Amino acid sequence: MVKSLEIFSVLKTGETTYLKTPSVKEALKNELVLLIIDDDTRLIWLWKGNKCSVAKKFIGARISQEVRGGRGLMYKVIPVDQDEEPDEFKSIYEKEVAENPQAKARPPMAEGEVEEEVGVITQTLSDDMRNTLMGEGIPDGFDREAIILGQDFYGVVKSVAKVLGKEVVNTEIQKTTELPDGILFNNSYGLRFLIKDGKVAAIEILKRL
Repeated sequence: MVKSLEIFSVLKTGETTYLKTPSVKEALKNELVLLIIDDDTRLIWLWKGNKCSVAKKFIGARISQEVRGGRGLMYKVIPVDQDEEPDEFKSIYEKEVAENPQAKARPPMAEGEVEEEVGVITQTLSDDMRNTLMGEGIPDGFDREAIILGQDFYGVVKSVAKVLGKEVVNTEIQKTTELPDGILFNNSYGLRFLIKDGKVAAIEILKRL
């Protein structure tokens, strides 16, 4: 299902305000710095108008990383300057903009519906590792967001589908190489280690709910 976009305008106070426009293209004003969040592609576009202040650009860069931390490590921030927009950005010009940030939240389940979870692991993970990780329950107040195996990083991606009137949450674990350089820290996350034979076999990144 195609999801609508969210657009936030960065203010010089360090805050953001939600922008509701008929399309992305109509939101692109040269004095603005915008955060355009596309859940379909897991991209956060940091669009900077050619007449915006340097202060707004710095604030936008900081907030974009905070938003990424809140949305998940599978999201990627892409800075874009006005008049230098790549084709991928132009492809969302006419995409629908959500009425408000809550417009895209999952609707409540109807009475009698049951939520189930189905785990799908890529074949790069051994059966033993698959059974160990997916068989272990998640602590209350957390959700599994990523797994580190050796030097490889696997993001956890969830999608919701209806099957015979029931909502099914499909969980896919996808290897990714698109990680930002530098030191990363966010106190909204916790780590859980899998130790085997005295060695760290895997690290799970758990996000606080």
